[in-house]
Amino acid sequence: MGLYGLISLVVAKRMKEFSIRKVLGASVNSLARLVNRQFVWLLLIAGALASPLAYMLLGGLLESIFPYHVPMNPWPFVIAGIAILGTSLVTISGQLFKVAKANPVDALRDE
Repeated sequence: MGLYGLISLVVAKRMKEFSIRKVLGASVNSLARLVNRQFVWLLLIAGALASPLAYMLLGGLLESIFPYHVPMNPWPFVIAGIAILGTSLVTISGQLFKVAKANPVDALRDE
């Protein structure tokens, strides 16, 4: 689905919850923490599982293909993880900006 589609789906499903929280006085930061916590944990777990595995597999691949190669270090994996977290936070903040600007009455009017 992609990150943007997944975040859009979660925000659309929880729009009534966010509207009720806004009516009761929740700030945009508290709404952001609700959504960010869910996705950041998933990304951290995925990165913690994938990085060591990729490091070992890539090291083995480089040793089998090239007789002389530069030793690998973990910095490209750390930089990639930071880039993924940054991209996801920007995507989430874009969706939450729509929630923050929306009138809570419009989402709650259906009931």
